[in-house]
Amino acid sequence: MSMSRKDYLAFAMMIRGGLKENPPGAWEKGYGTWPRTMLRAQLLSLAWDMAEIFSTDNPNFDEDRFMASCGFDYIPEGDKRRPGWIKFPDGRWAA
Repeated sequence: MSMSRKDYLAFAMMIRGGLKENPPGAWEKGYGTWPRTMLRAQLLSLAWDMAEIFSTDNPNFDEDRFMASCGFDYIPEGDKRRPGWIKFPDGRWAA
């Protein structure tokens, strides 16, 4: 049985919640921003892996919509890279 849009949204909201629980500046008092950057990279990697599995499960799955629901946006090709952007294995960048 394929997963539904509700299922995909539930996973996306969990990832988005992880990002919101660690807002910018949460680690800056004495710790720098490294832990937040690492958490964001891990959540982004998790979301991307989930999107790959979901697209195999359902050919109508929209990876871009899922990633946006998770709280990540793909960077248009040609934009200059900025700190905090993460490169996907397929060559795209996300923020």
